[in-house]
Amino acid sequence: AEELAGVLAHELAHVKHRHGLRGVARVAGLFVLTGALTGGSDAVAAAAVLVGLSYSREFEREADADGARMLHATAIGAEGLQAFFARLERDGPGASGSLWDYISSHPADADRIAALRAEARPADPAPAMSAEEWAAVRAICGAARKGEPKPGRAAAAAPPARTDRTAAAGIAAPMR
Repeated sequence: AEELAGVLAHELAHVKHRHGLRGVARVAGLFVLTGALTGGSDAVAAAAVLVGLSYSREFEREADADGARMLHATAIGAEGLQAFFARLERDGPGASGSLWDYISSHPADADRIAALRAEARPADPAPAMSAEEWAAVRAICGAARKGEPKPGRAAAAAPPARTDRTAAAGIAAPMR
């Protein structure tokens, strides 16, 4: 549950900062500029892509930090997000310090873990979900994976009300 909360906070930070739109605009601008200056050289276009990746890595760092702040605002620690990155590092395509770090759109997992550990954290972190809530999420995901109707479909029609935790994190109330 803590890993899921961490990943969702990270993704919400991307939306909050409009990283997708900013990334598309930046890469498009780089291609237009390099194309105009070089007449469309493939080598220069490849260099523009690498520059674009460095901006993408900066967006990832920003989303990690802001996602951790969102979690902390709701009294949830970022240890779940750290655990997620540790698993990615263990199971991922390349070790830190490899060529993969230079061509990846994301920072090295070890660097992300270290940055999250350096962030301030709640003194007494609360669990992201109760055992019952986590069981319900797992049941919903399991049913979706099997192609079955989601459990409690009728209850899902009315979104949950905004809670003190979501208000503290600056997360908007669900639309009704």
